[in-house]
Amino acid sequence: AGTSWILSSLNDEAALADVPVSLEFGTDGTAFGTDGCNRFNTSYTQDGANLTIDASGAMSMMACEEEIMNQAAAYMTALTSATTFVATPMQLTLLDDTSSTTLATFVAGTLEEAAAPADETEAGVEPATLPEMAEGDLAGTNWVLSVLDGALPIAGSTSTLQFGTDGSLTGTDGCNRFMTTFTQDGTNLTIEQPAGTMMACPEPVMEQADAFITALVSADNFVMADRLLVLRAGEQNLAAFVEDTQDLTDTAWEVVSYNNGREAVVGLIVGTQISANFGAEGDLSGNAGCNEYFTSFTAEDNAISISEPGATRRFCDEPAGIMTQEAEFLAALTTAATYTVEGNVLQMRTAEDALAVIMVRKHILDLPEPEADAPRGRVVSPQGLNIRSGPGTNFPIIGFAQNGDEGEIVGRSADNRWWAAAVPSAPNGIGWASADFVVATNVENVPVIASPPPPVVVPTLAPTPTPPPAPTATPSPEISFGADRTSIQAGECTTLRWSVNNVRGVWVYPQGERFEQFPRTGQGSEQVCPTNTTTYEMRVALPDGTIIFRQVTI
Repeated sequence: AGTSWILSSLNDEAALADVPVSLEFGTDGTAFGTDGCNRFNTSYTQDGANLTIDASGAMSMMACEEEIMNQAAAYMTALTSATTFVATPMQLTLLDDTSSTTLATFVAGTLEEAAAPADETEAGVEPATLPEMAEGDLAGTNWVLSVLDGALPIAGSTSTLQFGTDGSLTGTDGCNRFMTTFTQDGTNLTIEQPAGTMMACPEPVMEQADAFITALVSADNFVMADRLLVLRAGEQNLAAFVEDTQDLTDTAWEVVSYNNGREAVVGLIVGTQISANFGAEGDLSGNAGCNEYFTSFTAEDNAISISEPGATRRFCDEPAGIMTQEAEFLAALTTAATYTVEGNVLQMRTAEDALAVIMVRKHILDLPEPEADAPRGRVVSPQGLNIRSGPGTNFPIIGFAQNGDEGEIVGRSADNRWWAAAVPSAPNGIGWASADFVVATNVENVPVIASPPPPVVVPTLAPTPTPPPAPTATPSPEISFGADRTSIQAGECTTLRWSVNNVRGVWVYPQGERFEQFPRTGQGSEQVCPTNTTTYEMRVALPDGTIIFRQVTI
């Protein structure tokens, strides 16, 4: 309810260029928009992730070009055929009753004037065009890729653009960070060939990254409307983006790394978590690994100031170093002077432009409203509550519920320490919450639900490499390390893959662990299922004794 969307693909094909197609969900159960030719108005019902759009709504009766009329008919069929959906703040996907066929995808935004029917002319009917903002200034704006060459980005990948006020353009192509310059003259745009880092990623991600950079340097004009940016070459749409908001209000994050105050940015100790929740009233709170902390912040135009935090006084002795880590993190927070939000990553920097803290966004679950007399639970933790795939902290986190959130309780663990809640977005429709942080009502007859088996990391057996023929000269080392996916949802797994030749030894391990415990063969793979952001490191010993490292963060 209360959301607006722009069509990006229909039946796995890109929507027609320069033909605006929209969908808006009213707060009163109405659904309306334009099919590219005519406006429509109907009703919809939503139950969790289930969706029904009424086929008997009202519609104008304009005539348009055949290609537009064909797309319009297919679009209306897709709307009324949809039975389920998947939504993020920036993207909506409509699915059929099998939940396996994508009917249509949308990006967040409105097309206002362009959503009106096309005007008739003596020669026929001209298609509507995207609204242009000739004086729209790209400087100081931030964007996240939503469509590339008519296709959706690879799941789990994030490509971004940050247009600086000094003519700089930075971002990530989904694998590597890049930097370049841009010039703008009205809606004309020139982007120079970027320079970037040289990380290796899975082949599909690398191919998408190449296509992304090609689209950037090929663009010669753009369209910017509301929260949508489209880069174009002539009349051809190359890539579409949605606005990447820099607002920290009501956002929740997990810390990935921080500046330890000794000129080093370090990751967290294995087995520890640090959170940060930015409230609507300028309050900042979270868990620093052992103690709860609380402070205040002000943020405007990417400048931030964080007051000296207070904290509870608990002492933790495990894992080793956790109290030192906590003190260093809290000190790093107060050094933050600027920040940027890039997709799901928040970076804070000091006044000297040194990294202070890096965080990743938590996935806040959309819990359906329980029926009036249904068993229900309310989160009563000021820092919010992690929702897991099973009843225990050894299970992966599938999302996050904020303080005060309510949901339907459908079961409990055998020891009564965990509640099972209805979570439509979870693989089995259930998420588990610690009973210590939930006030439950009407739960007298809630059944015991058997615990699912915890996920197990099962390494893939590495094949024994065939020894190469004896070289006539000392061969150069060959080193490759990457992951099938570097961005996964809670509860999912990915596979690390490596290949090395002409080296003395190789180890692959979670950063912070003792490498000696993780020897590997020259070619291999391993499935990993991290419960929070984890950096895996490959240590390679060369024949001359030199040690080199490669890293990949999941």
